[in-house]
Amino acid sequence: MFLKRMDRFPAIITSISFFFRFLVPSVLIASVLIAFVFIPSVLLIPSVSEASWKICTIQSLNHFNYYYSIHSIALDDQECVHLAYGDGAGNLNHLRSLDRENYLVWLAEEIHDVNEVNGFAALALDTSNNPHFCYCSYDGHLIYAHKKGGKWASHIIDDSKNINPSASIGMDSQGVVHISYYDARQKRLKYVTFNESKRESIDEFEFVSEVVDDSEGAGTESSLALDSAGNVHIAYYDKVQQNLKYACKTEGKDWSMETVDSDGNIGYSPSLAVDGDGRPCISYCDWTNRNLKYAFRSGEEWITETVDGSPDKTTEKTGDFTALALDHKGRPHISYFSQTAHALMYAAHDGKTWQIQVVNRDEDIEGPTSLALDSSGQAHIIYYNYTTNSLKYAISKESTQPAERKSIQPAQGDARTLSIGCFLSAVKIL
Repeated sequence: MFLKRMDRFPAIITSISFFFRFLVPSVLIASVLIAFVFIPSVLLIPSVSEASWKICTIQSLNHFNYYYSIHSIALDDQECVHLAYGDGAGNLNHLRSLDRENYLVWLAEEIHDVNEVNGFAALALDTSNNPHFCYCSYDGHLIYAHKKGGKWASHIIDDSKNINPSASIGMDSQGVVHISYYDARQKRLKYVTFNESKRESIDEFEFVSEVVDDSEGAGTESSLALDSAGNVHIAYYDKVQQNLKYACKTEGKDWSMETVDSDGNIGYSPSLAVDGDGRPCISYCDWTNRNLKYAFRSGEEWITETVDGSPDKTTEKTGDFTALALDHKGRPHISYFSQTAHALMYAAHDGKTWQIQVVNRDEDIEGPTSLALDSSGQAHIIYYNYTTNSLKYAISKESTQPAERKSIQPAQGDARTLSIGCFLSAVKIL
């Protein structure tokens, strides 16, 4: 009996060998092919990990057009979050979180005596945490708005009636306002500056305007940042040359300009930040290869790299609507939209490599993103859902958790509590 069973061993061994040599590899190959054909996202984003984010609706908007409703986010020195945005109905909105521990409880102020908003709402905070805005009005003017002595006022900076619906604003420690923008009539990148702290009255307003780059088509998209010495840095897209460019102005000197990246149609949607050593860093979109790219200055040269790429160079795009922020170690963090993943994405450099996360792919998301980092490393992003016409807010849960929803009472004024989204409450000062 034992010998008869032993006689069967060669056949059994042959069967096992056939199974592992032919059937198992065939099944594995078929599985990969099925995944590639029927689940392309599995292979298109191999290094992406899902992150934990709290996502809420800030406000449902009317007559929404994301190309003309660009928003802005900033954190003050108390780490309260400030948001600025146009609501699609001509209103300029400013929200501020209650405090650092209550990111999801907002104070909303009516901004009176300003022109109707038709386009971007760029925001900067001064050393007293007061907000300053620049935006495009319905008649095409570039407008600056600020609150002084409890009263809001707006001033026309450029009345050419042909302002491109995007601009960038910054404030230095001396209270000087800096704005970059594109004059579509002259087709030039322009720069405006004035000393807000020296204004004696809200009606007094004098500013200096100059052309940064007189090349036709230069500056259709621009991003401005200041270093600790007050030097002005601008990253911008040259529509005619289809290049990413950079301009810098130091005290007492003229603008210096250089090309950062010229490999194809490149430089769309630039976002600029300056690290503690005064080194400029830029996130931007490579339109030709449809990739998200990042560049930084090293000595006298620019180092460029691809952060996230699209496998389909003809129909899908990754890296549109970028927003860049640097953490306390000078490491870059980028929010952006990916057509490849059809999602809001977040890329962060850990000192060795890029770590890519999906923030939200459950909704119809496309359009501008705005990003800010707090001292604990939490990322704060605002973006749009174009199907529901709503402004959304996402906060990462890598560090301090937001406080639970609570009801608050204003210290003064006639106010009411408004519910403006899941996990959100706000006090609107009338």
